[in-house]
Amino acid sequence: MESESLQRQGSARDSKKARKQRESLGSSQISIREPRSYYLVVCGAQNYMDGFIFSDFMGFCMALRDHGVGGDFLSCFPLEQHFAWLRNTFSPPIDVIKFGKLGPNGHKALYTYSRFAYVNRQYWWTQVGVHELLGRVETWIREKQQQAEDGDVVSIILEGHGSRKEGYCIGDRRVHPDVFGNLLAGFKDGVQVNAISGACYSGQFINAIQASNQRSRYFAVACPGDGLALSPTRSISNRIRNSRFSQAFVQSLAKIQLPGVPRRRITWRIKDHEEFMILQTTRNLTPGAKPVEPQFCASQPVDGMTILEELIFRDKVDILYDPCVSSRRRRREWPTTDQAILDLLRSDSPASMTDAAKAIVDVELSKCDTRGGFRPDIHVYDQLFMKSTNWVSILRNLYWRARRQSAVWDVFELLVMRGFIHPSCLTTPVDLQSMTRDTGIVTQLLTCFSAPLHDEDAAHQGDIPLQSTSWDVDIGWLATMIVRSGAELEKLLDTIHTSRFFGECLPEKLEESKKMYPEGTAKLSLHPREREGRLGADGSIMPQDNTFGFWLPHGLTNDETLGAQICQCKDRFNNIERAFREVEAISKDQLWLEAEQAGFFDQNQRLPGGDNDNPDVTIECDDSNLPYI
Repeated sequence: MESESLQRQGSARDSKKARKQRESLGSSQISIREPRSYYLVVCGAQNYMDGFIFSDFMGFCMALRDHGVGGDFLSCFPLEQHFAWLRNTFSPPIDVIKFGKLGPNGHKALYTYSRFAYVNRQYWWTQVGVHELLGRVETWIREKQQQAEDGDVVSIILEGHGSRKEGYCIGDRRVHPDVFGNLLAGFKDGVQVNAISGACYSGQFINAIQASNQRSRYFAVACPGDGLALSPTRSISNRIRNSRFSQAFVQSLAKIQLPGVPRRRITWRIKDHEEFMILQTTRNLTPGAKPVEPQFCASQPVDGMTILEELIFRDKVDILYDPCVSSRRRRREWPTTDQAILDLLRSDSPASMTDAAKAIVDVELSKCDTRGGFRPDIHVYDQLFMKSTNWVSILRNLYWRARRQSAVWDVFELLVMRGFIHPSCLTTPVDLQSMTRDTGIVTQLLTCFSAPLHDEDAAHQGDIPLQSTSWDVDIGWLATMIVRSGAELEKLLDTIHTSRFFGECLPEKLEESKKMYPEGTAKLSLHPREREGRLGADGSIMPQDNTFGFWLPHGLTNDETLGAQICQCKDRFNNIERAFREVEAISKDQLWLEAEQAGFFDQNQRLPGGDNDNPDVTIECDDSNLPYI
């Protein structure tokens, strides 16, 4: 009779109702199925010169294997032809594929795969013909549609090329975004599907998912539907690649958890997860690109794909971080590391101050107490009380400060992506003219990098106009955000060193700082209100608490306008840069503004940051002692 009652209630057709009824019979009578994860990694490249795509494929596969997760790995890449090409093209011959260069000198690969291993059939993937690969992928997806149940997670990573008109290339076949969207639609309710694609025009897949109104879908892509896959870093093959979409995607998954992966210390709620995703994917787009927000919906927290976090930081392929490419402005952002800017700062040559430029300087001065006694600002303010004010020197000093802060902001964004800093720390104002012990320790560590140290010497030598003492308020601001978030300093410093936004970390200076504070250089305690300042009645920073030219955000309102407030701060820098370029008569080709950046790279496609998807490949191989897979 019980079974008849269950059938009449429709439980055979309602999996959720059936599960609840089974559970009501008692856990001792049934075996509750644990959630599962399924992984598919695909290399769809068929051109023997596309070794960088196979390298990405290798990195994802080996990371999953090394962490005991495993998965199904399919490739149609012609490795035999690729190794023959490497041996015949380069001198000395190359017989190793590498993935993940990282470290102080960038000479150690995370993974390698040798021709010897290939010849001896040491495979960790399944080789599939170019004609059959798409069919194998479709079969895998349909099988998992049958196997995956409510609470399971399916993750699909696609490596290959993309086409504006035909979609994603898998072997010699093309998959239109609508077709792929229909494939994903076949999964049962409650199954979360994650997908990563680094292909050009891959934003079309997000459009297809949005149009079909699917739920529990993550699709992280490298670029908008009408754009090429540009990225903040470049590979040794000189291909601009990867995306901050996939960085945000994987970084957020690193904060939560997926079935089959050991639980990390931090677990986010879905609300935190969605806020993080939107913030990362909209804030860090290349200027001029269309924002594409990933869509996600789930009824309960899910678990995180932690093993991919480190790989995304390595930018998937064997790259060396180049600040000329990895900064949001695609240049060496720290001003004194740009020789042309340094020469202008040192120059005594006269320049004509325009009314528009002076108006921008006046705006910045109005935000300060020009009769104050903050030592790093004194020489600037003294100019205002002279019979003949040197406005050009004031502007040069202002630009030096403003562009330093732009480099600091690049580091801040990187640390947010890597999970060292939470953006909520921007909502508390900073007392810029005070210092605490913890912030002092971190500031000391950050000044062990070559760029801040160079500026300190330059100021003392008179190379910075109207600056006879060091100005490191921006470094102190970053140190404050680090302390407010709490962080593992060793790993944080290694991250900054790898980015090279602050130049090289000088080992002797770092060791000296560690000896000064031996108890404070491991991990920071969390102090959310570190160096808390005050706001005026209108919610702004009061002039007596400010310093000349300081535009980095703090004391922001924690609401839906947070992103707009950050943009307003960055607009101040853009205005200062526009004034500096105008007064110094610098051409647009030498100093492009943020609003001009996308167009500039469209016209100069061979420059770092431009459309350089099929360059002449150059590969180095100097790690003969590396272990082979």
